[in-house]
Amino acid sequence: MKVLIVEDDFYISRMFGRAFKDSGYELELAGDGAIAWHALSSGDIPAIVLLDERMPNMDGEALLKKMKADDKLKDLPVIVLTNQSLDKGEKNYLSLNADMYLVKMDHPPQEVVKITGELLASRQAKKK
Repeated sequence: MKVLIVEDDFYISRMFGRAFKDSGYELELAGDGAIAWHALSSGDIPAIVLLDERMPNMDGEALLKKMKADDKLKDLPVIVLTNQSLDKGEKNYLSLNADMYLVKMDHPPQEVVKITGELLASRQAKKK
């Protein structure tokens, strides 16, 4: 199963990427929303997107809006991973149909892997 991590901080991207790879996920990294949009619109669609909020070129909110407006991507699960506090962005991203909004410092990489697996399993169960 493929995970797309959209994160402009190299070290955070690498830290989360390693946790997902070690748990058996296929991994794709994008350093900003524009790179992620290019990858997503090329047709190679992952099982889930982990999305940073603040990035150069195209931020997380702009990418999420583009994804939700696209028929091929609108149902793709998205977890927003941010350093912003919950009260600042959670309502906004959830209103844009992100599945979850997690503060990075409150959720270590292995916990995010577990949460991702649970979300994907829940989505699969609903399809049956």
